Amino acid sequence: MLPATALLDFARNGDRRHFEQLSFARRRALVELALAECVECKGRFTDTIVYGVWAICEESFWGVSAHLSPQAAGVGLPDMAEPTVDLFAAETASHLAWAFYLLGEQLDAVSPLLRPRILHEQHRRMLAPCLQRDDFH
Repeated sequence: MLPATALLDFARNGDRRHFEQLSFARRRALVELALAECVECKGRFTDTIVYGVWAICEESFWGVSAHLSPQAAGVGLPDMAEPTVDLFAAETASHLAWAFYLLGEQLDAVSPLLRPRILHEQHRRMLAPCLQRDDFH
């Protein structure tokens, strides 16, 4: 779980590590499980991969708490109406793109809604903000 209080730690006391550890662990697990499934090809990891993909898509913010300053609201909790792009959000989009590409048929076999959800979230969180703004580093 990625609790809102972990995101707030940076605004409250400058601690960005707590949130980052939770966020990075989820992404690392997705990558490792996707690679394991590509090697083994037995479907043993598919449900856990689906869980990871869906959990990441459900997150309010793909970046790290210390990088919320481009939002008009500043640091604290992310404003979902103003998505911001940082290195970690882009890396998350990349992880999901690899899962989409490498495991597409397996994901489709679980639900035909998974890959469209990945595309929707990548567009909403990455492509649209980058096309609308030019102030992301």
